[in-house]
Amino acid sequence: MINAYFGTTVTPFEPDLQLDHQLLPHQLQCFERIKEQSYMGGLTVIIGEPGTGKTLLKQALFKLPQKQWHLIAINRSIHSWNSFLSLLCQTLELPDKGTSATLEKAAVAHARQLNREGKRLIFIIDDAQLLPGDLLKQIRLLLEDFPKNRNLVLIGQPELLKMLQRSDHQDIRSRI
Repeated sequence: MINAYFGTTVTPFEPDLQLDHQLLPHQLQCFERIKEQSYMGGLTVIIGEPGTGKTLLKQALFKLPQKQWHLIAINRSIHSWNSFLSLLCQTLELPDKGTSATLEKAAVAHARQLNREGKRLIFIIDDAQLLPGDLLKQIRLLLEDFPKNRNLVLIGQPELLKMLQRSDHQDIRSRI
């Protein structure tokens, strides 16, 4: 009725996933690849200088239907494993106090619950170039316990690429 009255072809209040007019072709290709990776488990790295559209791509991911995808984004500097786990649990709406082992178990259990519900998990860390190298390794190891229907997306500036090229990050680089 609304469409006929106003003469529109877009259904009001429906998520707009016609991103052709919002994303550049290379961004749209990256968007589709991130979705694909969330079906089989993956690690995606998006690198670019400030102003190259990384945030626009991240915003487009948040337009994915919540019935199929669950997105988690951490946009703050993180300096310790326990603070990372606390932020992760906050974004998952879980209790964020306790030991690292308790928080890890809660996050993994929640990820498995999302898997049982048929949801794909896209886990975004923005400004990933600010992560300490050992924390990045711990995140990768934690995600090994998550169901395979997840994708870790690291968004950062060119310094992230330099960090990942170090020999001690071979295990992470081989999964990109």
